[in-house]
Amino acid sequence: ETIKVNIRNLADLKNACDDAVKEYFARSGNFNRSYRHTDVRLVLGWTAVIIGTGGSAYGYMTPFHESKLIVGVCVAIYVILSSLLGLYITYVEGDNIFLGNRKTFVNSRVCSSTLLANLSHCETTDT
Repeated sequence: ETIKVNIRNLADLKNACDDAVKEYFARSGNFNRSYRHTDVRLVLGWTAVIIGTGGSAYGYMTPFHESKLIVGVCVAIYVILSSLLGLYITYVEGDNIFLGNRKTFVNSRVCSSTLLANLSHCETTDT
């Protein structure tokens, strides 16, 4: 499968390299991909959105003076969850591209070890 990327856009190049590394390890059959980072990101993001939407709907349906406390709490929770998501992506997930377990067979037992592929950049030539 050929991947076409604008070689003058570094973000596109990095994303294409990251996707290729993920596909390589996932397709080899020797690795089980861990979706822990994706799950945490989805839970934090969707929880923040649901709380924000609920606060907005409550504020729309009730008068301002009755809803300002609830809306304020919802906004504060949204900001906290969004900040936690940003901190998680920056400090926990970091530059990790692929996180999974490698299957090996030793004495008819299945053993697994964690594989962490970490590529900070991809190099290409403009031809």
